[in-house]
Amino acid sequence: MAHPIRSALAIAVSAALVAACGGGGGGGGGGGGKGPKADGTVKNVPLASGFDKDGEFSWGYTIEASSLDPHRGTSGFDQNWLFPVYDRLVYAAPDGILKPMLATSWEAAEDGGSVTLKLREGVTFHDGTPMDAAAVKTSLDRARDDESVVKSDLATIQDVTVADDHTVRLALSGGAGAILGALADRAGMIISPAAIKKGGLDTHPVGAGPYTMVDHKQGDRVDYGRYGRYWDPSVQRVAKMTFRVMSDDQTRLNALQAGELSMALIRQNQVEPAQRMGLNVLAGESPTFYAFTVNNARKPFGDRKVRLALNLAIDRKAIGEGLLDGFCTPQIQPWPSTSWAYDEKLGAGLDKWPHDPARAKKLLAEAGYPKGFTFTALTSQTTGIAAVAEAVQAQFAKVGVTMKIKLVDASQKTRMFDVEKSADAALISYSPTPDPQGVLDRQLLPGAAGNPGRKASDEVVRLAGEAGDALDPDDRAPVFHKIMAELIDYVPHSVPICMQQRTEAFRDGVSGLAVNPAGSRDFRGVAVTKGG
Repeated sequence: MAHPIRSALAIAVSAALVAACGGGGGGGGGGGGKGPKADGTVKNVPLASGFDKDGEFSWGYTIEASSLDPHRGTSGFDQNWLFPVYDRLVYAAPDGILKPMLATSWEAAEDGGSVTLKLREGVTFHDGTPMDAAAVKTSLDRARDDESVVKSDLATIQDVTVADDHTVRLALSGGAGAILGALADRAGMIISPAAIKKGGLDTHPVGAGPYTMVDHKQGDRVDYGRYGRYWDPSVQRVAKMTFRVMSDDQTRLNALQAGELSMALIRQNQVEPAQRMGLNVLAGESPTFYAFTVNNARKPFGDRKVRLALNLAIDRKAIGEGLLDGFCTPQIQPWPSTSWAYDEKLGAGLDKWPHDPARAKKLLAEAGYPKGFTFTALTSQTTGIAAVAEAVQAQFAKVGVTMKIKLVDASQKTRMFDVEKSADAALISYSPTPDPQGVLDRQLLPGAAGNPGRKASDEVVRLAGEAGDALDPDDRAPVFHKIMAELIDYVPHSVPICMQQRTEAFRDGVSGLAVNPAGSRDFRGVAVTKGG
């Protein structure tokens, strides 16, 4: 994977790059792997000539956004619904490189104590408000307030200063290397200051993206329309977008086959059925992973032997290669092999925590649970994660541990597990930020929303600070390798089961697609032909 940051002390991306990559890039502009793979799937669908500029693209997904407010939504999958409306300061392109978006360039101070961003001129929000340095400061300050769910992503920002109308300076306590990746995700979505003052962003988002929200039917759909004053019309290749909420996997696939959708998320074990229907499948490794996570402030999960025993009871290969038909890579590293943070020497790490029921039983007995124990795990009502939960449930039963499954929606899971800390455990599908630091900040460190027990290895906390300070991935990668070694020794509260491949089925006529290494479903630049 290409490194997103090359310079050790300064980063400058010129406006010429913007013109070269189509002003932030379209969905089909990178990602590699053109053409079909051995399994018949593709990683890239180049833009087709003669696409319908007045066409409509429709997409089916499992869950709706918990909020259309980038700073208040509790689901890690909200960004899928937010991308059409909100441009970010930085763009995580399909090829993995961080490129200009609302910021045209950025430069770090030699001591790493600040980053200065030059902003794009002539940009307006959907309500007509100018997108300038004051607006960026207002948005970033709000993203760091006590009510913000993304404040941990920006924890190293101490102050945001307006240098001039189109320049902002971020004073940092450290973490210069991770901040740009955070600004390419929800934390970097810039909201109209007038809309912030007005309120109601949870249902009426106002950004500076290529599409405005036209209609929002909660639990059903969000309709988007092309924004006429967008700064880069070359990526507005359809007139309308409709994102549908369809929690059942088969329902989405049927709707796609019937022509009710242009594209839809499918589960990994639906790839062959979709292909037999004559549909195309976009597939490639993403940083999204299934994980088993516990509250390690509760008994018996505070005991390392218990946590290790549960990991040894999980048969990751049976789930990733069997249940999910090889479209979910069994591993314990929480970042994909396409990431510079991935430790090639460690690899999947299954030799560290192999499927070993006999040893699991021994560890449980040593911890004082020779007959196992019973607990309840929350999991989503969507069929894919529920199937993984049932597989883990059966595997735990073989070592005497009874895991009861409680199906809840995403907001309930967040409230019960992350906020109220009233649940024992959860089976989750986790989608991180473009920078691997996001896994630490959101999931593993003591202050992370996904760590209700607030416990972590002291050494991981120390190394996380070191990893965030460096600018160049070549310098950061060895620190992440040390973090992974420490996680294996500590056995954290949350551990991956397998790294998902993004699998989406689409109809003929859809183009401008790529699998994004960041795992996002950003349909920037998607196109359809008539009837597509």
